[in-house]
Amino acid sequence: MTIPHAEGAPVRASVIVPSWNGAALLPRVLDSLLVQRFGSFEVIVVDNGSEDGSLDLLRTRYPGVRLVSLGSNRGFAGAVNAGLAAARGDIVALLNNDAVADPGWLAALVAALDAHPEVASCASRMLDLHDSRRIDSAGDQLGIFPSNCGHGQLDDERFRQPVYVLSPCAGAAAYRRILLQDLGGFDERFFAYMEDVDLGVRLQFAGYDCLYVPEAVVHHEGARTSDRLPEMKFFLLMRNSLFVFFQYMPPLRRLVWSPVVLARVLLNARRERQEWRAGWRAIWAALSDWPRISARRRAVRRGGLLSWGQFRRRLPQPLAHSGFAAPALGRTAGARRPVPSPAASARCAASADEAAVDVVIVNWNGGRYLPGALDALRRSTVEARVVLVDNASGDDSLAVAAAFPELDVVALDTNVGYASGANIGLARGSAPYALVMNPDVLLEPEYLRTLRTRLSAAPRVGAAQGKLYQIESGRFLAGGHPERRLLDSAGHAILPSRVVVDRGQGHPDDPRYDRERTVFSATGAALFLRRAMLGTLSPEGHFFDPAFFAYKEDIDLCWRARLRGWEVLYVPAAVAHHVRSMPGGNRSAWRSLPQAARRHSWKNHYLMMIKNDRARDLLASLPHVLGWEIARLGYAALRDPRVLPAYGQLLAHGVEGLRQRALSLREARLSGVDPSQWFSRRAAIRPPPAPSPMRTRDGETARA
Repeated sequence: MTIPHAEGAPVRASVIVPSWNGAALLPRVLDSLLVQRFGSFEVIVVDNGSEDGSLDLLRTRYPGVRLVSLGSNRGFAGAVNAGLAAARGDIVALLNNDAVADPGWLAALVAALDAHPEVASCASRMLDLHDSRRIDSAGDQLGIFPSNCGHGQLDDERFRQPVYVLSPCAGAAAYRRILLQDLGGFDERFFAYMEDVDLGVRLQFAGYDCLYVPEAVVHHEGARTSDRLPEMKFFLLMRNSLFVFFQYMPPLRRLVWSPVVLARVLLNARRERQEWRAGWRAIWAALSDWPRISARRRAVRRGGLLSWGQFRRRLPQPLAHSGFAAPALGRTAGARRPVPSPAASARCAASADEAAVDVVIVNWNGGRYLPGALDALRRSTVEARVVLVDNASGDDSLAVAAAFPELDVVALDTNVGYASGANIGLARGSAPYALVMNPDVLLEPEYLRTLRTRLSAAPRVGAAQGKLYQIESGRFLAGGHPERRLLDSAGHAILPSRVVVDRGQGHPDDPRYDRERTVFSATGAALFLRRAMLGTLSPEGHFFDPAFFAYKEDIDLCWRARLRGWEVLYVPAAVAHHVRSMPGGNRSAWRSLPQAARRHSWKNHYLMMIKNDRARDLLASLPHVLGWEIARLGYAALRDPRVLPAYGQLLAHGVEGLRQRALSLREARLSGVDPSQWFSRRAAIRPPPAPSPMRTRDGETARA
């Protein structure tokens, strides 16, 4: 018998099976992997220096298994890290050698990760191999010590619902490979036991969730390896529990709780002399490692999103159990960070035969630009389905579109604006990624591929843009080769005055804009979006707020996404060219815009603040905000009084804006996001997220 997915075959998931002297157990677990109902995976067995013939068994009976032989026992954590280095799949699943997986186990875990982009890991429903009526583990929870959810309890309805837990039991779990690599894998100090809890806590501090997936069933025969070393097992359990406890709790809480926790270590030790000795050794090992524990805490806090209090609030509510405060199994998905609606989840898990990227072009009287934009899309290296939403254009846009039979044309009877037009176009697609763009944009062939590849490697990134250069209208229409000279946009930055500017607009290109950055928001001229992120913003499909009509709806969308924990990325390797009708700061061009367009832009400046800005952040920036608003109002009263009716339009949308504000700020609290760091001149110059976020665009012709 052989595992069919051998070296060289394309794989989606990698199953890592750590083993130490497990020759008697390996046939059972590998045979269960042979019948998995998942077509694209590989099996990697990592041998920790076995001396019982395990290597000969694998080479003769399972030649299709990828074997990593370490030569010495590096423990469970070291074995998984070695397997991780050899893995090729986007998803890494772990399975103990003393476990047996049901045929649908791997498919259920991969489907859950595909459907929930905020989830970094998934826990299986582990049943006792000798008594399938009882739970062995339903993920890990955190009380005074970490422990298995439901261990020893009857497998009833409580364990048939998907819930969030602290971390998966590493005996049967799935992770996003890119996140494991970003965090450095398992901490090999743990050797065995609690390494999964430590990694789970680090993922929680980074803002990711762990989902318990009841459909992923594994039967586990526990302690087949560890019972051979009872004293070492107890020592590792106690020491590693103390490591988890001390590494992440704030210093003052450590001081208060340390006597309780240390007493608990010794109470857990039975009266046998060897376990008392192991308990004392565990305490001494944890206390003597204090400098490294403190360094780990600082590193986790620098790289994470949450404080200790926010981390605790994300955990399930306490439940009295055996006299100690232990968390319940978990809360339903709606009580944590929002998850995509079923429709969005289905779109996120779109099959491979669907279009790789949906492209939505929102057009209003942009017919002269459409041939160039569509020809550029035809040259794209990624297959894309293009939807043209025409906002009742008065030019020949529909006649031009008729020359492109592959287009999906939505001809509207009235001009519903950019925001509603984009929503209509997005609703017609189902690909995991979408691009919303203007007709006056030329994409270079690798634009879509570059952004899709980057977002697939960074699950926390919900929106992105490439480097946009300015191109003259005449050159665009003549089909001339675009110049890479003046920048149009390298992403948006928001200033303390709440003025949003395009980074680099009108400036010559230079090396500062060749570095990938997290930015405040991305320009709607060529806005690349993760569809799963859109589902968290509005399950009903109102991704862009229709109240904006045109201008700054892209800023509002990115602001709302960031409040929910998503990042926005500027990727300079993706290049496009945009006809900038109104360069930033050009007042004559501003006044040449239609009166309705100027009013929408003026109104939307305030509407995005009403919807998304916290009062404390506004107070912190009050001198900047007041100074700008006084100058802004003075300009309107003296030089452009026709925009003053925009304040009346703002009142009409204010009540709904306040309702949405309450929702957005609540989600920010659940996600542990601190928006105060965004509002400075240096806020957009942050490093990019690791690969498991009055000078505006107000003159774009397609947005008027």
